[in-house]
Amino acid sequence: MKNRYSNTDDLGVSFLNLFISKNLGWICRNTTHSDVGIDATIEQVVEGLPTAKLISIQLKTGLGNVHIDKDGNFTYYIDLIHYEYWLSSSVPIILALCDPEKEIIYWELVKKHNISKTDKKYKITILKTHQLNKDSLNELNTIVDTYQSDFILPESDNDDIYDTEYWEELLGNCAEVISNSTLAFNQLDNKYKSHNESMTKFINQNKNGIDSLTVNKQIFKHAKAFKLAIDICKTQIKSQIPIIGKTHIEAIRLAEYVLVKSIDIPYGIIKYIQKALNDELNTIKNLIKLLKSGTEQYLNSSSPTFELRQSEHSFALVLQEFTAELECIVYWIRKLNNSLENSN
Repeated sequence: MKNRYSNTDDLGVSFLNLFISKNLGWICRNTTHSDVGIDATIEQVVEGLPTAKLISIQLKTGLGNVHIDKDGNFTYYIDLIHYEYWLSSSVPIILALCDPEKEIIYWELVKKHNISKTDKKYKITILKTHQLNKDSLNELNTIVDTYQSDFILPESDNDDIYDTEYWEELLGNCAEVISNSTLAFNQLDNKYKSHNESMTKFINQNKNGIDSLTVNKQIFKHAKAFKLAIDICKTQIKSQIPIIGKTHIEAIRLAEYVLVKSIDIPYGIIKYIQKALNDELNTIKNLIKLLKSGTEQYLNSSSPTFELRQSEHSFALVLQEFTAELECIVYWIRKLNNSLENSN
């Protein structure tokens, strides 16, 4: 009688869990339903502290799933569904090949630069030397840092607070992030006006004798172009959120440190900090007004296509998140300025 059950996959999952915990010190969680292409997630642990930064794993147990070349390297063929699914993931994915007999896990990061196109499918090569072990920690940490970590400022030291150039650089970076965000939003607004003007001009020029099919084609053309513009702007502004928070918070933290420690830094630096923060405060307040107006516009959109409306609403959520970050910064700048005034 033919066996109806094989424990091969269970062995692979069990070995993966044990290996990740024992050798890497990370947390491994199995996915309840693995048929979509993810079998487990591993969470980075740094000095005993989980970081909430993840890598997903597609696990293949046994060598029957792959082609082995003359050099002993492994080729795994990917169908279109899994190719699109894996590359669209917001969490980095690694393909892990478990050889239960040798108790070895081979692996590779699933990214476009590691994947080749074949006639009908895609393929990824896993080198026989690329084994999951303690030496993989640096590479896994790099993957997390590249695809899961926010912007991080380098540590500053006490000498920095006496350095005018340091304050100029730090506060200049704060102003630059605000400027970049404002520029991206204004460019999108100009594109929106341009598309509206083009549509109005087209309709006015074809008031008589134009059929609905032609009108719809023009509408969908502009809707598609504007959706792309929104998605690009959303990506740009979303990427600025952690940067804007951390640059400003670093500047505020350092200035507060000076006050709390009663450090006697030159009066000129204090006045420079005050002026730069006041200028930044006014710029941020203007940007908040702009973003709130944009949020209302995109949330209440009645655009002609569902895809465009969805992009607009998604963009509005990012604008709300960005606005909340800016309002928090405004609060702390005002509080710090009051402290600086009282210290004079």
